[in-house]
Amino acid sequence: MKKLILFFSGADIEILTLSSKKSKLFFLLSGLIIILFIISAFFFFYSFFSLKYSNLRAIVTSVIFAIPTIFFYFINLIFSEPKKVSRANYKQLFITRFIRFIILSILLFVIVKIIEFNFFKLFLNISIYSIPDFLNELVNFNFQNTWIWSISISIVLLFFGPFYLKFFLLGEKDYYTVKAKIEYRLIKEDKAEFEQILLNEIKKIHDNHKTHKRDYKRIQLSTETISNHEEDLKNINSKNHIMFLYDWKNR
Repeated sequence: MKKLILFFSGADIEILTLSSKKSKLFFLLSGLIIILFIISAFFFFYSFFSLKYSNLRAIVTSVIFAIPTIFFYFINLIFSEPKKVSRANYKQLFITRFIRFIILSILLFVIVKIIEFNFFKLFLNISIYSIPDFLNELVNFNFQNTWIWSISISIVLLFFGPFYLKFFLLGEKDYYTVKAKIEYRLIKEDKAEFEQILLNEIKKIHDNHKTHKRDYKRIQLSTETISNHEEDLKNINSKNHIMFLYDWKNR
């Protein structure tokens, strides 16, 4: 169960085993929140499709529509990892993260509002037969019960938990510091290996160049030998001179 929760949290298990206890606890919390979001995303779509389709078709359609929503949440989670940036790139990073934050906030508020209404309507005498009825009752419920917004904001902040929990894991033995050290070491090792391969290839090219120079000298020498025996070559006019040619070639 613990491994499953950590799988959903997106943590690298090998790096996490080298990290602090705080890191392990934070990723367990993140994993639980992410699982809760996945379930909420499914029920968000099921709330609509169950009014239009049969039970099995509503489940399948809800899963299909929930996948892109979950994928969008995970993509934002990945791109929100703490990292050092230069001052020149900080403004650009801030703007892109702010835009993603706004879009994700709207999405989370919509999901939370639908889930809330589905929960509270179990205790209310509300009859819903279509999607327009559902939306009308949802709006009326939120206008008549303004106190519900405090619960909505709290749940949205909970879903943002995995995003801001990351920024508490920057200590010496915390996950993202350990991860950065390992990545730096791997890059350094790969660079050294690449430089060695490149050096070996350059040496091979240099050695081949030397060999070609020696071959060129040999060709020059052969040409001079042939020119010195020009008179001999002119005298080769018949099959009787084949043995003479053989002797000449082996001089």
